[in-house]
Order: sequence, then C-alpha cells, then structure tokens
Amino acid sequence: MNLWQKGYLYFHTVKYFRPVQLFYQLKYRLSGYTCPRSELRYQGRPKLVKTAISGLDLDKKYIERFQPEALLQNRILLLEEWMEWKSGQWQDKEKTHLWNFNLHYGEYLVALAGRYRQSGDFQYVEKFKELYLDWHQGFEEKAYPDAWHPYTASLRIVNLFICMELLGDAVGKDEKFWKLLLQDQYRTYLFIKDNEEKNLFGNHYFENLCAVYIASVFFQEDTVSDTYEKLLMGEVEEQILSDGMHYERSFMYHNRILEDLMRLVLVGGQREKKNRKFLKKIKDNMYRMAEVVHSLEIGKADENIRVPLFNDAGSNVAKTPASLLQALKKEFGYTPKIRYSFSQAGYFKLENKKLSLLFDCGKIGPDYMTGHSHCDALSFELFFKGIPVLVNAGTFQYQTGLRPFFRSDYAHNTLQVNGENQSECWGEHRTGRRMKVVDIQDNTPVSVGGVICTYRGRRIKRQIVLEEKRVKLTDRVWGLQGENNRVSSYFRLHPDFQIGRGRKSGERLLLHKKSKLQFAIEAVKGSWMEHRTGELCYYSEQFGSLEQTEVLELRQKAKGDRIKQQIMISIVEVDTDD
Repeated sequence: MNLWQKGYLYFHTVKYFRPVQLFYQLKYRLSGYTCPRSELRYQGRPKLVKTAISGLDLDKKYIERFQPEALLQNRILLLEEWMEWKSGQWQDKEKTHLWNFNLHYGEYLVALAGRYRQSGDFQYVEKFKELYLDWHQGFEEKAYPDAWHPYTASLRIVNLFICMELLGDAVGKDEKFWKLLLQDQYRTYLFIKDNEEKNLFGNHYFENLCAVYIASVFFQEDTVSDTYEKLLMGEVEEQILSDGMHYERSFMYHNRILEDLMRLVLVGGQREKKNRKFLKKIKDNMYRMAEVVHSLEIGKADENIRVPLFNDAGSNVAKTPASLLQALKKEFGYTPKIRYSFSQAGYFKLENKKLSLLFDCGKIGPDYMTGHSHCDALSFELFFKGIPVLVNAGTFQYQTGLRPFFRSDYAHNTLQVNGENQSECWGEHRTGRRMKVVDIQDNTPVSVGGVICTYRGRRIKRQIVLEEKRVKLTDRVWGLQGENNRVSSYFRLHPDFQIGRGRKSGERLLLHKKSKLQFAIEAVKGSWMEHRTGELCYYSEQFGSLEQTEVLELRQKAKGDRIKQQIMISIVEVDTDD
C-alpha cells in the first residue's frame, strides 16, 4: 500500500469520527493518560455497597473459566492461554496486548474470592492477597502501562469491589491490607474520572461511566454520583437501540453491557438519594437487552446457550447467557419474552420446531464506532434443535495476523463479489468505506429479505424463507460493471459437521460427526468448491482458541450486469432420539 492509498483509507475512516473523538485522539496520543498524584489519600469512611450478584460472580462456569485451583499453583489462565506466574511478572511479552489487558482486569481474583465464598478454604484468600500485594508494588510505581489504561482500570475497579464483598472479613479484618486496597481503589477511581475514553466512545466509554458511578457511591461522593447518573442516562439512550440491542451489534459486548446495567440498578438502588428516573431508565433498557439474549442466543440446552458469532464475539469474555438470564430472574424477578425481529439492529430470527436461523441484514455499526465490526452483512447462523450447523468463524484475537481474515467476507456465511470485501475493515479496529443498508423486508418468523449496497454501487439482496424441513435462500446481485464478474457464497460448517457428496452434481451433504443428522445443500446454478484446510477453514468460538472446520464455496459467473441464485438447505436424516 503506497502513501496515497493509505491516506485515502485514513480519510474514509476518520471522516466518520465525531469532532470530540478527534480532539481526544490527538490529546491522548500526544500526552498520554494523566495519573493521579501518589500522595492522594482517601480520608473518608466508605459505604460498603453491595456490588456482587451471586448468580453471575459465583456461577460455576464463570469461576472454572479461570481455574482457581491452578491459580493456587501460580498458573494463570486467560483467553485459553496459560502463564506461569512469578513475583513481579505482570507483563508477558510473549502474549498479545489483549491478553495483557486481561491480566490487569483482575477477573481471576473474583474466581479466587468466589471459590473461597463457596468452600470457606482460607488458602484462596491467602493467594488473593499474595497476588494483589505483588501487583500493587508495580501499580504504585506506575510500572505497568496496561494497568493505567482507562478500560482495564474500569473493569478492575468493579471486579475488586466484588472481591471485597465476597471476601468480607477475611480481608476486612486485616487493617493494613484493607487500607492499601482502599487507597488503590480511590486512586483508580480518580484516574478513570480524569481519562474517560472519549477518543473511542462505545463500550469503553460506557465501562468508564459505570466504574466511576459505582466507585462514587462506594466513596459517598454524591455530587459525582448525581452527575454520572445523568451521563449514564444519556449514554444508555445513545448506545441501546430501541429494539434492545447494543449499538455495536456484538453479542459479546452486548452481554457485558447488560451485566453493567444489572449492577447499576443494584448499586443505584442503595443510594440514600434514590433517583427513580435513573433507575427506571436503566431497568427498562436492562429488560430490553435481556430479550435480545433470550431470543437470539441459542443452545441445545439452557446451560449451553451459545454467543452468536457476528462481529467481534467469543464465548469466554462476558458472563454466560444462561447465567445472565438466571440472575435476572433471581435478582430482579424478570423473565424475558421471545421476539423474532430486531429491525433497528438488523438481526432477525426464523424458527420452527426443528430449525432456528439468525440473520444479519443491518448496518455495520454506529458510524463513529465500527472497531468491532466484521463483513457479516447478509450472513446467517443455522441450528437444528439448538445444535449449530452453519456458523460464522468468530474472532480469535485482536493482535494477530489472522485479524483481517476473521473480519472479512470469507469468515462469514455471506456473499462476496469479485473477491472484494463488502466493507474496508483494516487494522485491528478500523473501517474505511463500508456497505449501507437500503431496505429490509421483514416477515418473521417465516422470512426476511435484506438489500444492501456496497461502496462501489452494487446492490445485493438475500431473501431467506424458512419451511418445515428446509431453508430457501434467494440471492440477487445487480449493478455489476465490466466483464468476468463472479459471486462466491460461503457456507461455513460447525466443526461437528463435515462435507459429504450428494446424489446430484449440484448437491453436497452436511454430515454430523456424532449422530445420523444430515443436511443436503443444493444450488440451482454455479459450482461447488470444498475447503478442508488452510486459513479459510479457521474457526474460533472462544478468544484464543483456534480450530479447523470445513467450508463450502458456491461460485457463479455473471452474464451481463446481474446474477440470481437459489440455494436449498434441507434436512435429510435425523437421529431417532430427535
């Protein structure tokens, strides 16, 4: 890429930014973040605010994610990667930037506190204190840049409030340790307040606001609490769409923000000066966000609900969908209803007794915040009674050479014209020219049709109709220019499936490896390409985890300026148990 091309790409990226974003981008790049002075000390008496939610923080799957027994042996597991911890080691140069961020989130400390709360075994408390005291030395000296980042600080301060509550007198009676922890929390609170991520906005800024609000209630700084209730109400209005989906359209971050809303209601309800308008606003949005989880996150059993892999997503970052829904019922007495149409976000669910299909025909994200977006417009995920059949590839990692692949058309069950991505996703979190939604025809739960136009003026329409035992896709592309135009449609199998030969030349089978379940996929025109190895076949359901799967590609050449294609995906055989 030459200098002119790079400048053109930057122009089509930056032109979507808000002026305030550009200001803070420049400010933080030139001067960095402002750390509070070391001599600052909290002089008051904090209010011990209930922050923990047992259904989330004591959830068995959540605690096991961090392997607390291994932590006792100084082995830290984050994003499917281990580190053998030694005193003073709070940066691993062999790991990615995201992994090191997670090291400073302190979620594994919640796992230790949770295991102590469950077992009463004091060795988990001792390990908590050992790890924290060792980490504190570098924090005090500002030796870890990742610890002094507003996003890591925002997650860590809430996680430590949760730990303080779960551990209770086990640490509270150690006056020296308690004061040290309290001062670190206070300095972190001041740091976040002075360095809100207005250079990014989105989920980062929301986490900043939540952290400052919860800390201000804890430290009884009512003026700050009042101010941040107003800021949070405005940001909820901005970030939570009218259909309940978070505006970045990532189910993983959606679930994180839902958890935030649950804690905001819990903490805000404990203020002496209760703001009923604030609590109602947060609760209403919490309930609408829960409907998204209940409606669109699918699994074979309640405890195996799967995070859909649209945009940046993985199943080992946010709390599990099952624990979020169970905690909502237990803590707030709320059971969400099923919905099929989330038209503002552009997500739709087609469903009958056997088949469920999630379809994305919405915009790429908020114009000024597309860092977590993928080229997944008109992509879908297909399930048989909760069993995933056709799935998107996932995300894997942010700092990796595979990042361009996982954001591309190739990684999703969508169409690609002439080998060009539908949007210019580049770098770790940038997007230049991007597709635009023109029209959506919604007749859920039976069918959905979406029309998009790319930055090159082409128009693409995919209509999906769900019948009793099959899915019918009708794809149209028009506005093609020149000659030798071709369209590729990708069908990415879940790793539990493999490709088999059909009875006809235009047919392929999707064979479940663990049962007799079979699907036939048949195209009216075009030729099938079978991919079984290589980058195209990568699949990552969890951050840090990489598997191989199989991919079908349907290729078709255009005659003139348009292409039409029909594809049938039909159930062929089912286990007797099903």
